[in-house]
Amino acid sequence: MMRTNSYSNKILNINNQVIEDVNHFTYLGSRISQNGNSKDDIKDKLMKARRAFGMLRTIWESRKVTTKTKLHLFKTNQLSVLLYGSESWKLIGIISNKLNAFQKKCLRRILRIFWTKIRSNKELTKRTEIEPMSEAVKRRWK
Repeated sequence: MMRTNSYSNKILNINNQVIEDVNHFTYLGSRISQNGNSKDDIKDKLMKARRAFGMLRTIWESRKVTTKTKLHLFKTNQLSVLLYGSESWKLIGIISNKLNAFQKKCLRRILRIFWTKIRSNKELTKRTEIEPMSEAVKRRWK
């Protein structure tokens, strides 16, 4: 059980079993926090998206798979994992920047743009035709 805006510390018993008090829990794949903040859920989704991206490492590094196919895989797999439940997020500057940074890092890896090569984010967006992550989240709110 999770209490919000409650000053009661009463123990809840159902069928003589004590129900545990928690500060957060996962429901339908989203992390719900006692304070109502979406920061923990976004951090959790970023971790899952990083893991999903890493699992496809051989595809990202393959020269046999076209860039168009890689970008399609990225949109359908990684973005789906990351943006699941994003309609309920409250985006603040720092979190928005983390989402965009993750996306740019992935796209640079797919396009084989290494850290020694300087490319603007605008150029990256134009080349991949994938909108910034924070914009995708805002668009889902409409």
